[in-house]
Order: sequence, then C-alpha cells, then structure tokens
Amino acid sequence: MLRFIQSQTHLAGIVVLVLFGLLYLLIGPVNHLMFRTYALDLGAYTHASWCYGHGILPDRSLFRADTDPMLADHFDLMLMLWSPLTWVFGEWTLLLVQISAVLFGALGVLRLTRSITGDAVISILAMSAMLGFFGVFTALSFDYHSNVVAAMLLPWWLLAHKQGHKTWSWVFLILMLVAKENMGIWLFAVCLASLALPFLREVRMRTLLFQAALSLVWSLVVIRLIMPWLDSSGEYHLANAFLPKDPMSAGLLDLLMPLIHDVNGAHPLGDRIKLEWYLVIFVSGGWALIRNWPYLVMSLPLIAQKMLHQDPAKWGLFDQYSVEFAVILPLAAFTWIARVPDLRWRHRAGGITLLLVLAGTFHALYLPEEHRDPMHGAHDRLRFWSMGHYRPVFDRDVASRLLSKVPDGAPVSTMPPLVPHLVEREYLYQFPLIGNSEFILLVRHAYPWPMTFEEYTQQIDWLMNSREWALVHEEAGFLLFARTSQG
Repeated sequence: MLRFIQSQTHLAGIVVLVLFGLLYLLIGPVNHLMFRTYALDLGAYTHASWCYGHGILPDRSLFRADTDPMLADHFDLMLMLWSPLTWVFGEWTLLLVQISAVLFGALGVLRLTRSITGDAVISILAMSAMLGFFGVFTALSFDYHSNVVAAMLLPWWLLAHKQGHKTWSWVFLILMLVAKENMGIWLFAVCLASLALPFLREVRMRTLLFQAALSLVWSLVVIRLIMPWLDSSGEYHLANAFLPKDPMSAGLLDLLMPLIHDVNGAHPLGDRIKLEWYLVIFVSGGWALIRNWPYLVMSLPLIAQKMLHQDPAKWGLFDQYSVEFAVILPLAAFTWIARVPDLRWRHRAGGITLLLVLAGTFHALYLPEEHRDPMHGAHDRLRFWSMGHYRPVFDRDVASRLLSKVPDGAPVSTMPPLVPHLVEREYLYQFPLIGNSEFILLVRHAYPWPMTFEEYTQQIDWLMNSREWALVHEEAGFLLFARTSQG
C-alpha cells in the first residue's frame, strides 16, 4: 500500500479526499435530513447568512427575547461571505460549506507536509490523519460552526509563509480572525509559536510578530469594546464562562486544577470526561506535542478555553470543541516522523500513527465515556454505519407536508429541530419565543428544549384555548397553529 501511495501520489490524494468527502456527506447532511440539526446552531447561523444575503441585519430574536444584532452573540463576519450561496443552496448552504472547508484544509495539510518533508507517503498519511481525526467527525455531526472553517485555513497560512506569499498569509489570517471573536487569542499563540518552526526560519520575524499583535488586539477590541456595545446589557455575554473568575488573583494551583479536575462538580463524570479527552488526544498524535513543542504552544490556548469553561459540554470529545487539533496534531506528528532517516521505518511509523488516530476516532464514536447512555448520547448523530443514523426523528412525510403548509416568507415559531428547515424568511423564532409569528409549528412528542415537558404541555394547552391562535392542521403529533384576526 505504501509503495502504491509513493508511486501514485496524486491518485492516492484524490482517492482519500473523495472517500472522506463521501463519508462526510453521510454525517451532517444526513443528520439534517433526519431532523437532527437544530436552531442552535445551524438554524441561527443559516438564517443569519440568509439575512445577510438579502440585505437584512440579523438579530438574536430567533433564540433570545431581544433584538440585539446577531454579532452581539458571536462576532462572526464569515457568515457574510457565504450569504450569496444561500440563494442557491438554501438551508443546506452551511453544511456544504463546512464539508468543503474540511477537504480544503486537508489539501492544505497535504501540500504543507509535502513542502516540509518532500515525502509523498508522509504527506498522504498526514492528510488522512487529519481527515480521520475524531474532532472532525464530532464537529460535522453537530450543525455548523465557523471555527471549523477557520481552523482549516491554518495549514494554508503556514504554507503561504513558507513559500514567501506574504499577501496570502494576510488573507488567510484575516479570514480566520473574522470567523469568531476569540480566534485572535489562539492565533496570537500560533504566530508566536511559528517563530520557532524550522521551516519558517526564512520568514521575517517582524511579520509574524505584527500578525501576532494584530490578532490579539483584534480579539480584545471585539470582546471588550464592540460586542458589549452591540449587546443591550453592555457586557460580553460569555465574560463569566471561564474558571477561575479572577485569574489575576488566583494561585498557580487554582489555575492548573480546573484543567484536569471538575472543581465545581458540574458533571458526575467531570474528571473522567477530561481524562478521556487527554488520552484520546495523546493517542491521536498528541504525543508529538512533547517533541515538536511549537505545536504545543499553539495548543495551549485551545486546551485552556476548553477545560476552563464552566459548561461541562465543552470538556469532552463531542461537537466542534476539538476541531482545531485536527490540523495541529498531524502537522506535529508527521513533520517529526519525517526526521526518521530510514525510509521504511519512517513510513511504518507514519502508518502506525494513522492507525492510532483512527483508533482514537473509533473510541470517540463508539465507546465514549460521556455518552454511554444510549437514551442521552449522541450515537445517532455520530454512528454513520448504524441504521439508527438513517432513522428520522419525525415522520418525514408528515414533517415535509406540515413544513410545506407554512407559506414562504411568513413569520413562524417552531421546534429547534424544525428551525433549520424554515430559515428562508426574515422572521423566525425558536418556540416558546413567538414574536410576530403568523404560524406556530409544534410536535407533541419532541424534546421541548429549552422548556421542560410540563412547561411545553402548558404552552400547547394555552395555544389550544387561546383566541389569538387557531389549530389549522393536526397530524401524527404535529400541530400547526395560525394567528387569528384577534391575534
């Protein structure tokens, strides 16, 4: 196999990209088709992108009881770039953008690794390790997030610097910065760490230092000035999301303990979830961070913002919270492996590293500590080989029929799994937010987040007895209400 890769580099690269591309299409798009995408985040982001494409400034009224600009929630300018695509792909736009970005990032890893090592086999193995990394699968299984797209530009930024394309390095840096308000904090560390990368020794130190400073200043200005100005509360709404609350007065132990310990007892498996993540990261190439230390420096802000977060959902293997490591770890591991002088042993080490990455991914998708309970786990979203993955949450025929009964462009309030299917309109709300909705589409048996079932039942009873709303269609648990003339 390794000899075939060496002799047919271009063909092998194309085959790997096509195979993983087809695999990814079985994850995010299938989840959307099966009603396993949600108001937060695919619905909100696609709706925002659609609004930008139609000359409308999106606000947070879809998921919050205010009309502050969407940029007050996350400062994501990248959604504006994809907005013209919503005219063509509609509700599918961001899912396709995200998959395309991952494949583009993989191509960047291939070209960068080949440029550094000159070894075709190592470059193909590095690309395969990036595509097969667990953080890519878990990110694609849960809606869309611009940090996924931004992370995939990192190898291209490094390649632009290595090849002396200063303008392109600025283009990629700016694209990464505008994806989210905290990207500059990570990129500050990335730029400083890049000063120590052997293949960037020819890059002028002043350029990397200037990009580091700009990255940090951008994030600080956006987080401390722009977003509080946009938010009606006058604050950055994630300001208290991290532990400890007062890092300047905290001792070293207070700073380090939350990295490995659930200090507030926020989750019954808190410590085990964190330990599991570290172990899977180590197996998936994290061991190379010790030997290839500049990549460790790049990783530290990611680890800190992940493990110091108050929300235990951020600590584990799932969702988009590990995707940046998909590009860092293969670069760290395979550029270090490339130093092995004996060609056969080098390629064997690369093959073993890829197998370990895939083993880590298998564990994350099949045996995760966090989601052992099949009733509350993410198995159907993740396990693309399972029949449950292709079983819709709702009756597809009924759901499609009810969705089609909502007139195009009409303001509507609906359940989180239905929001991403109704994004092509100016006014859209996640129930129980109603706003100026003309229609409300509910499903009796759906999980009513953010409400309890008791609260949800009370809301349905209120609608049934309200003079403002009339039940115009009921079928298989679906309820479609229309606002009456008295509403």
